[in-house]
Amino acid sequence: MEIKVEGKANKSYKPNQMNLHFEFTASKPNQNDAIECGLQSVRKYVDFLIGLKIKKDDIQTKNMIVQQDKEYNETLRKYENVGYKFIQSISIKLDYDLNLIANLVAETAKFSTPPNYEINFGLKNENKAKEEILALAYKDAEIQAQIIAKSAGKQIDECVSVSFEPFQESMVSHTNFGVTRAMAKMNNAVEDIKVTFVPTDIYVEKTIHCIFNTKA
Repeated sequence: MEIKVEGKANKSYKPNQMNLHFEFTASKPNQNDAIECGLQSVRKYVDFLIGLKIKKDDIQTKNMIVQQDKEYNETLRKYENVGYKFIQSISIKLDYDLNLIANLVAETAKFSTPPNYEINFGLKNENKAKEEILALAYKDAEIQAQIIAKSAGKQIDECVSVSFEPFQESMVSHTNFGVTRAMAKMNNAVEDIKVTFVPTDIYVEKTIHCIFNTKA
């Protein structure tokens, strides 16, 4: 006798990793000036990050672009070249640290040309969380199979089949912390972050399908 059951499990996790993303831009009429200005901003900010005890090896460049800068001419109704634009993005993964976030926000607001940045929150070991959820889902399926088998006067033997959809969702908190250059100058209560800022838990769920044989 085969018993087909569906096991379900869910669990919430506290974020323990921060993913920081920064974007630096500089616009100048001359290409070389745009590059030099942009790189100078990046160098200055990287020095600041290192001063926060962030390792240089943890600071990774995602992209660096130099392109023509265009503006829309209302009179001519077309875009015109006004110079060149430098864009560089960097990313960092760190252990969750609320004090570091608060200090980063406070000090970044003091830069004359601060980068736009975003911080999101995830798990350092996603595979461990996946293993835990699958184990819980399997246990749920096994319990259901035992109940069904008992009601039929039988005992379950072994699980002969397990199937489930691969994990598609990202294991990240729904909380994002983002600051643009315009917002950075408006931040007058950064210290409150240490008291009020709490990322939402990361919710993970999974459904699996199992087939158990019963003992003869």
